[in-house]
Amino acid sequence: MGNMLDTPPNERQYVEFKDRYNAIETDLRELVMKNEIRPLNEQSTAQSKIALTLWEGDQKKHRINDGFSDYLAEAHREQYLKIFTAMAKGEAIKEK
Repeated sequence: MGNMLDTPPNERQYVEFKDRYNAIETDLRELVMKNEIRPLNEQSTAQSKIALTLWEGDQKKHRINDGFSDYLAEAHREQYLKIFTAMAKGEAIKEK
């Protein structure tokens, strides 16, 4: 299974991406849990929860619609990039 944007829109049935959705959701849940147990980590915890909520929403939309447009895939990729960039910057500040 490749990147969604590498797959033609008419071949983006949910079942083709289900395992990847589940694997990424597991990773996000792990990230939330790690952030929750670290002291003084409220901001990263909130950001990871936002990412998980967005991911769950995208998965649900894909499952219901049984497809995902280029527009949504590109827009949501940018949205996740912003969240994870903010998280990385926050972690870099904590290390100083």
